[in-house]
This record gives sequence, C-alpha cells and structure tokens, in this order.
Amino acid sequence: MTENYGHPFQWLDGKTGEYAAAGPRRIRYDTSWGGTGDSTLKMVQCNDSSPPIAPHVRLRYLATDVTELIRTLGEETAALALPSQFNAVEYPNPDTVVKKVSEYVTDLTGGPAAQLAVSPAVAQWLLDRASEINGLPDIGPEVRLVNGYLKVSANYKYSPVHALSVPLVSRIAVDGRVRNPNMYMFYYYLSGVPIGVYGNPDTPDVRALALDLMKLQYLCAMSDPAPVYLMLLGTGAFNTPVNLTAEALQWAAARTPADSSVTIIDRDQKKLDAVRSFIGQ
Repeated sequence: MTENYGHPFQWLDGKTGEYAAAGPRRIRYDTSWGGTGDSTLKMVQCNDSSPPIAPHVRLRYLATDVTELIRTLGEETAALALPSQFNAVEYPNPDTVVKKVSEYVTDLTGGPAAQLAVSPAVAQWLLDRASEINGLPDIGPEVRLVNGYLKVSANYKYSPVHALSVPLVSRIAVDGRVRNPNMYMFYYYLSGVPIGVYGNPDTPDVRALALDLMKLQYLCAMSDPAPVYLMLLGTGAFNTPVNLTAEALQWAAARTPADSSVTIIDRDQKKLDAVRSFIGQ
C-alpha cells in the first residue's frame, strides 16, 4: 500500500537546481514489499545547450550487471541509471501492460531484475503510476508513446530533440535497512528507442532520433554529483548499434566535468571494449 500526498511529480531544473512545483510526493512503502523509508520521485530536466568542456570526465568501465552492482555498493551513495521504458517501468512489449510487480519475477531480462533489485515497493509504485510518467517532449505526429515504448512511423523525418526530462527516484532505505539520512541512492530510469524492432523502421532518421534521446538522458544522469553508473542503452532487444550508444556516451561525457565519477556497466565485456574503442579512452 502507498500513502498519497498531492501531485506525484516535482520538476527539477538540472542546471539551476530550482524546483518548478511545490513539494515532492512523499511515500511510505508497505513492509511486505521489502522495506520502509521515504522516497521522492522527480523529473530531471536536461537540454543540449551545454557546450563541450575541457577537461571533461574520463569514463570508467566495469563488467557487471546492475543487480549485482546494487548488491555490492553497500552503504555508498551512488546514482544508477536503470533500464526501463520511457514511463520508468518494464513492459515486455507495447501491447502488454504489467500491473503487478510479481510479474517481473518471470521476466529474465535486465530491466525487471534491476527494478526488483532496487525495491519491489518502488517498482510497484511506479507500475501503479506508469501512465502518468512521461518526460518526453512533443516530437511530432509521426512519433507517439505507447505504454512507454516510442513508436515511430515509416514516414518519420528526423527533427532534432533539444530537451527532455528523466524520472529520478531518490531513497534513504533499501531492503528494510534505514541508512544514514544524509546518504541517498539515486535511480534514473532511462530508455532506448527500438530500431527495426517492435514495429519501428530501421532508417537513418530513426537512428538520429534514438541518438538524440540517448545523449540527453545520459547527460541528465552524468550531471548527478554522486558517483554515476550507467548501462548501455538499447544494445539488446532494441537493436541499437553499440557505436550509436557509444556516440551518445561520448557526447554526454564531453559536457561533464573532469572531477565527476562515471562508470559504464554491462555484463558483456566485448560490448564494453567496443564502447571504449569508439570513445578512445
């Protein structure tokens, strides 16, 4: 069960740190879902107006999955980018809506596993409100969001996307163990764009759109002052070329200060090596 306290979102400008709406929604999780503690959902705004800086962050690489990473971080404050759709949850396809977090248990892909690793309570709360969560701008009549999946028509002609918002959950309690109130875990929910799958065409226009959205989402997450751990967007079921994801990472890293800590994670060492080779660091 959850307790509702007003509007679910607080809009945060990633550059100024100013909030555009009063008070975040505070929720307390049912202990039957594995933990108690206050959490906040924000939509973090990001745009492409930042120029490259020098020196910029040097990316690190770690062969692991997000579930194992969450387990091993222990008491460290960190920001993690979790695989999801654009509504911050995981549906197996655009036509199937998941209503109960227990359905994640039978889905062996990385997204549901990561959602459960954070907290089944958080995952269920997001599932209950998935229809309310959408940080994408109006991209045009040939692009629509269907249950979190970006559906792009065969007639779509690329137009740059300059800004979007990313769902961010911050927590001070995990698995029932209350942390130091000054110690938070930050979870960004990022998504790729299906390319040549889930009914989308594989065209240069769709790839350019996917690149724009990955750039902005990665920049949102890299802007967090805590150590940041990012997964490779879209390189599995969404059929995104690794070099396209690497290009998005390179663009965001070029706009992130050198004293930041950013680690790219993936279970596939070969993919990590391909990204490192493309970026050249």
